[in-house]
Amino acid sequence: MKTNSSKISGIKVLSISEESPKAIEKMVDSAIEEIEGKRKTILDIKITEDNIFFILGDPQPNAI
Repeated sequence: MKTNSSKISGIKVLSISEESPKAIEKMVDSAIEEIEGKRKTILDIKITEDNIFFILGDPQPNAI
């Protein structure tokens, strides 16, 4: 994934503490649908013990 020309336009954070793996999977699926619905791209994903961070950008016109 090429990100050196992309600008961060937002961050989506999911709190996953005390959630089951199945619940986390549903939360991530829902977050991805929401992000795609807003016509954003996911530049990066960071995961900690308690949170999942989606780093968002605007779609690049020449992106493949």
